[in-house]
Amino acid sequence: GMEHLLREIRLVRPNLIVAFGNLAMWALTGKWGITDWRGSELEVDWLGEPTKVIPTFHPAAVLRQWTWRAATIFDLKRAARHRGSRTYAPTAWRFELRPTFEGATSTLQHLLDHLASGPQPLSFDLETRAGHIACAGIAWTENDAICIPFMCSESTDGYWSLEQEAAILTLLRLILTHPNAQVVGQNLLYDAQYTWRHWHFVPRVWQDSMISHHTAFCELPKALVFQASIYCQQ
Repeated sequence: GMEHLLREIRLVRPNLIVAFGNLAMWALTGKWGITDWRGSELEVDWLGEPTKVIPTFHPAAVLRQWTWRAATIFDLKRAARHRGSRTYAPTAWRFELRPTFEGATSTLQHLLDHLASGPQPLSFDLETRAGHIACAGIAWTENDAICIPFMCSESTDGYWSLEQEAAILTLLRLILTHPNAQVVGQNLLYDAQYTWRHWHFVPRVWQDSMISHHTAFCELPKALVFQASIYCQQ
């Protein structure tokens, strides 16, 4: 069967292959676990050049588990978007990680100034550890984001000095509670309890992606990893 598959791939020379189900995905990529890998943008090299592979559920599995139909449709739409080229177009991520104090305050002040011009969607997320806020992330476009750490492994006193952290938290409060801030996040009730407990403010929540997704597709998983697999373009 593998020899027959390889002959067909060499004959057709496809830009992209849709792998329906575990067996097809394993034969092409060596990976197993379709519920973990479906919708992923994978590559194989059976021709001496890359070929894109996007796995999804087997049609027979969809007939047995009809709630998987929506995810399968999203996967096929993703495949349709990528069918015109042999490789995935690179994404120009502009992520600011472990910034300096000057870099963090400059970015936050820029966001605050931009909010004065009108409504601005801001994606907000916290990571917590041992009941405390480890880091906070804000994205203002699909490609632009900053992650501000507050805890770090190299210092038990934290990433910033007390004065620096106070200045950063002041800017975060002004941004996240600004009348023009449209704060979007996943399960923001969890984040809000931490901002209230430790920072004494609640973000101006505009949309909770978990609630919106569950309202539209109540039978599908609510986890962020699943939502990213069907909504994100990359």
